[in-house]
Amino acid sequence: MLLRLVATALVFQLANGFIDQFVHLPLIPVTKDVGEGKLVFLQAVWRHGDRTPLVSLRNDNNTWPGTRGELTTRGMSDQVVLGEKLRTRYIEKLRFLGKRYTSKEIHVRSTDVNRTLISAMANMIGFYKDAKADEDYPDHPLWPAGFVPVPVHTEDYAYDYVGNVDRHCPRTVALTKLLQTTPHYSNISESNKEFLDEISELSGIKLRIDNLFLVHDNLLITKRYNKPWPEGFTDEIYEKISSLKAEADKALFGVGYEEHEGVDLSLELAKIRGGPLLSHFVEQIQNKVLCATKPFKDQTAGEKRVCRWMKPLKYHAISAHDMTIAGLFAAFGFNQTNYHAPGLPDYASAVTVELREQNGTHHVKVLFWPPNNPFHYQDITAEVSDCDEKCDLEQFLKRSEPYKVEDAKELCDTLLFGASVRPTTSLLSLISLLFIVGVLFTM
Repeated sequence: MLLRLVATALVFQLANGFIDQFVHLPLIPVTKDVGEGKLVFLQAVWRHGDRTPLVSLRNDNNTWPGTRGELTTRGMSDQVVLGEKLRTRYIEKLRFLGKRYTSKEIHVRSTDVNRTLISAMANMIGFYKDAKADEDYPDHPLWPAGFVPVPVHTEDYAYDYVGNVDRHCPRTVALTKLLQTTPHYSNISESNKEFLDEISELSGIKLRIDNLFLVHDNLLITKRYNKPWPEGFTDEIYEKISSLKAEADKALFGVGYEEHEGVDLSLELAKIRGGPLLSHFVEQIQNKVLCATKPFKDQTAGEKRVCRWMKPLKYHAISAHDMTIAGLFAAFGFNQTNYHAPGLPDYASAVTVELREQNGTHHVKVLFWPPNNPFHYQDITAEVSDCDEKCDLEQFLKRSEPYKVEDAKELCDTLLFGASVRPTTSLLSLISLLFIVGVLFTM
């Protein structure tokens, strides 16, 4: 059955033109290991699988299974294939994890959204495909054969600073408003105003650059399912929307933007959107190293609590969104939002961060798992800014320092930007001014 899922996913991808956009780096067979030393800790983040459109457009007669934004059966298949791909490397090839689920070895986290939660479950079906009845799951006629119930943990979506890039964050809003006053963004917005007005009329949605994704999302999925365009839309219009939406994606993360009014937009937006996830990965790595190298008797009470969980833990996975991975890419210093391609990461795209130990020292490997290739991955470690093919742990920590987020909520609530970022009322302006003055006097 799993081979049939792989074949189905591959045929669908090829039929819809999902040509690999990352050919500048070699595609490495899943069965081949390019790492040096011993793998000691694994972290992963993936985007959910195929889903239905987020919105309907005017004069759109297409129908979709379920409700808006929900995972499709095709999306479930996407994740089973990804899970099996990860299994091939980390269970079968490297024998890093056991073939059967062990609760202390693995921790799976998801954003609190149906499509990511179900994607995590589907991924685990592929990851633990060799489960045995009456040992890993009940031998009961009503129980789905091969299904191992792996716990999937989550956070309040509005305050999930690690997985949800769009969580409540006044600093992100302030940075975005500042970016939208840059000459580059203003030029894009003004030069496309007539086109956006035209698409607003066609779609029934009042469009700006920063919400164009709503229309693009519907059209992209329509194209992938070979359904007819909504009335008035054409291939040419879709291509122009895609090109403009790619510019909007770069603006979300400050990619390609220079300093403006004293604010380094590329750094600050990468930090606020991708910094929490990168910092989470870094913290886990540091804890893993501490627990492995510091004798138990020398550990503080807090360290002992952490190590009781971290020492046996081998795999930490996060099921999230395209924006989550794009934020990580921005914090890696990439000049595109989809690694080396425009747009956002596709369904079931994944990144794994490996901590390895060799001769008493640790280094990091970063792998990218293209969504349109069930049999390969890519080693992108050297593409991470200030890293080479084997990124020494100290170097990885040093290059990650500018994106470090100690307390994401506190950072989100901190507004320290130029005078052009003004709240909409005089009262809020006064509060902001008092806050800034207070901070300046305590620095």
